[in-house]
Amino acid sequence: MEDKVKTEKGPLVSIIVNCFNGERFLKEALDSIVSQTYANWEVIFWDNQSSDKSAEIFNGYDDDRFKYFYAPSHTLIYEARNYAVSKSSGEYIAFLDVDDWWVPEKLSTQVPLFGDPEVGFVCSKAWVLEESSGLRKKLHKKIIPVGWVLKELIKNYYLIISSLVIRRSAFDSIGSGFDKNLHILGDMDFMIRLAADWKLECAQKELMFYRLHGDNIGQTQRKLHATEFKLVVEKFQNNEKINQLIEFDVLKHQLIYTQGRQQLAQNYLLAALNSIAKLPFGGLKIKLLILFILPRNFLRKLGLAK
Repeated sequence: MEDKVKTEKGPLVSIIVNCFNGERFLKEALDSIVSQTYANWEVIFWDNQSSDKSAEIFNGYDDDRFKYFYAPSHTLIYEARNYAVSKSSGEYIAFLDVDDWWVPEKLSTQVPLFGDPEVGFVCSKAWVLEESSGLRKKLHKKIIPVGWVLKELIKNYYLIISSLVIRRSAFDSIGSGFDKNLHILGDMDFMIRLAADWKLECAQKELMFYRLHGDNIGQTQRKLHATEFKLVVEKFQNNEKINQLIEFDVLKHQLIYTQGRQQLAQNYLLAALNSIAKLPFGGLKIKLLILFILPRNFLRKLGLAK
């Protein structure tokens, strides 16, 4: 109780919970918020026109900090995130997807890391839980890079949105917020743009659980990945803070590799060969070439081809 009294005096953290038919895991996510040792928070629950019991579960919590909003129309997730943020009041903004959950010390550990005014966002390490097997493993085995991490994020995007707390002034500095046209890569697009102007800090410990299950958007919408990756790279092509970096070439090569995998999945073999030819010699070219050589039936078993 003493710790809670101390943290109640801290700045308000707005916790954004976007939900569309999330009844399966929602209670565990919300319970992990209620269990936070940091007490000065509000939950902005944006119901994206769910047809299940999500609203009933959320409204079952008797807590004035829980604020419910019903979307006037169903939108893609990142447009919904923008709507939810617009309803929030906190000095800091955190995100918790309904299929993830936090350890009790998450916010009390992360909020003090904003002492440097140039820090715009704070992440943490994460556990991954494979729902089918119950296997739990650490997602990040090495120290997460911090500071001015634009180059690192371009080369290898390593953030999870449910691990993040963002300074509101930093969020607002990205005037358009999340790209409402994106469905699976909106956080990568936003955080890379954020990293161009703000430093990242990290609580180098596992403060959240990322749940892998059959209905993860990233799993069910794989076909969108190459399409959205192309949109993001094209956007960065017009950003002078990004397009002049050597690391931007790495991102473009990753796009070619992603497109090549998609072409193989669709049996567009000539197009895949062209993607292989475009890649410079290195790991991506070799991996794509190996996938091209492997028998179709083997790739189908891996879910990489029709």
